Amino acid sequence: MTNIYALTPSQSPVLADFAETIAAACNRLVAAANDLFVKLHDRQAMKRLERFSGHRLQDVGFQREWDGSIQPLNR
Repeated sequence: MTNIYALTPSQSPVLADFAETIAAACNRLVAAANDLFVKLHDRQAMKRLERFSGHRLQDVGFQREWDGSIQPLNR
């Protein structure tokens, strides 16, 4: 192995580890953003269900608890 080959940036183990660390951080950020999007979407859907009557909630698979919260049936 020559010195030039050992010093090329594409072969540097430090840069490879850094690239893996950046990729892992990006994956975690994407997962967190996706989780936040799902929670916001769920909150919007539950706000729409708050207007429904008890019978209509049961028709779509939900029920109103004693404290007024809406829960899925068979939970």
